[in-house]
Amino acid sequence: MRKNNLDRERHIRFLIDSCIILLGACALGVVFDQYYWHNAISHVHILYNCLFYLVCMMGFLYVFEEYTHILISRQEKKVTFILSGIYTGIIWIAAGLIVYRNTQMLLFQLVTVAVTVILLEFYNLMIHDWLRKGTKKEKPRLLVLESTTDDTSRLRRIKYGAQLGFDSWYEQIDTDDLSIIQQYINVKFKEYDAICILDNVSDDAYRLFCDAAYQMGKELYIVPKLSTVNYKTSKLVRFDDILTFHMRSDNMSTVNRFLKRSLDLIFVLVALIFAAIPMGIVAIAIKTTSPGPVLYKQVRLTKNKREFEIYKFRTMVQDAEKLSGPVFAVKEDPRITKVGRVLRAMRLDELPQLFNILKGEMSVVGPRPERPFFVEQFEKEFDNYDLRFAVKAGLTSLSHIYGKYSTHIQDRTCYDLLYVSNYSIFLDIKIILLTSRTMFIKDMAEGEDTALYDTKTGVSA
Repeated sequence: MRKNNLDRERHIRFLIDSCIILLGACALGVVFDQYYWHNAISHVHILYNCLFYLVCMMGFLYVFEEYTHILISRQEKKVTFILSGIYTGIIWIAAGLIVYRNTQMLLFQLVTVAVTVILLEFYNLMIHDWLRKGTKKEKPRLLVLESTTDDTSRLRRIKYGAQLGFDSWYEQIDTDDLSIIQQYINVKFKEYDAICILDNVSDDAYRLFCDAAYQMGKELYIVPKLSTVNYKTSKLVRFDDILTFHMRSDNMSTVNRFLKRSLDLIFVLVALIFAAIPMGIVAIAIKTTSPGPVLYKQVRLTKNKREFEIYKFRTMVQDAEKLSGPVFAVKEDPRITKVGRVLRAMRLDELPQLFNILKGEMSVVGPRPERPFFVEQFEKEFDNYDLRFAVKAGLTSLSHIYGKYSTHIQDRTCYDLLYVSNYSIFLDIKIILLTSRTMFIKDMAEGEDTALYDTKTGVSA
């Protein structure tokens, strides 16, 4: 039976990428030492610079999840290498100017970043794929399971999303009949290396699937139920010798609130400096290509369901919901203008929300603000939906970087509750960095996927 070698491949890539970065930087250091600096900089300083570059570059690659269990596409890999190089270069050049107080190292730093990024892309996107095809490695087989339902959209998203790392298949099964489930496990599980269980299976079926997967040594993936996502930060305490968890009623301490607000203000002030000219260009483009106002204001809900007016660049025709009422955007939505499609693809329509953050109505990171009309509906349909209002609404979020405009509200809510329960200032910084990558990934800006699939076979029509 095929074993899941994804972990081993990630570890090997981590080591090879580290070698490419360090050896490439050191080789360029030798060249610059001989032909540019003429031995004016000690070899120890050159080595320290190369090691500093290695640590920063690998740190950013790790933050961008290049070496984690999260599967990313070729396009995301390309953007990851480029952004990691840019961010590392900024830090490295700034550190060099502070330490050496001159631009002696500047050319070396710029060339090193450019060359190593090209080498990383060449290996990871060409050589690595060629070697994998040459050795004819088969992907581990993944079986995605859910209870019988007419809607297979989430099944299909998992199946096709997992194909980056798995030979994935899906099936629906009547999870109320435990005898059928046991027979199914005995026959089917041995054919697969990994099992993914969706959240609509019954509790009894869930236990049977999990127990069987563990006993048979299968990789196990679970789509969580909203009711099981822990929204409170738990800390270990002890009463005598009894293990106890303390569940805070407020997930964010005073220190964390101060740090979060400080990050918000620093981010907004810096962002407004760099975004002022692009925002002006966007405003002119909207005004000259479509009748109506430049900004779009709408009532949304933030922390504790407090209402506020959110600002966005208008991406749809004027009065888009006058006849239809509040509805979500769909793929190829005719209401979206040509300029609006570009703004949505790069998430630039959200830039005016910097002023909402400055006013304290929003935070840089937090659950995306929703309209009262939809909140009222979602609270009736989804467990624990109201718990996402424990923190301020955000300009970006976990659902923003991992989802799309069309991501199902249940999945978006899971992301939001995970953020609330796992908040830290470092998580905010990571989400901000990942958001910069999302801006260059077109697929993330899609509306509702209306492509037709055969609900029995999962094959696109």
